[in-house]
Amino acid sequence: MFSKQHSGDYYDPRSYLKDTGFKNFYLDTAKLPKIRKTKGDIVVVPPECENRIDLFSYQQYGSSRLWWIIVLANADLIRDPIWDFRSGLKLFVPRDTSLLEKLTGVR
Repeated sequence: MFSKQHSGDYYDPRSYLKDTGFKNFYLDTAKLPKIRKTKGDIVVVPPECENRIDLFSYQQYGSSRLWWIIVLANADLIRDPIWDFRSGLKLFVPRDTSLLEKLTGVR
């Protein structure tokens, strides 16, 4: 089903994913942005957020869906966003609104 087509697609021609712009996303290297640690805060993970980066994200941004931005900004500390997310961990939380708008696509 996932055979490579002649046009470079990695999805079956009947798949709803065939028209997506991310055809090679899982089969290629992701080009993730680097987050500079200039605009933001150092925040200590509270006990109620241990192993719950989604709750921490909600506390910081008002959305549990932005947890991946915290992981990207702290890639040197967080390899596994669940088990590496411990109470007492000091993390950089980006506050650059233009960067957040660019990363999330929200204006």
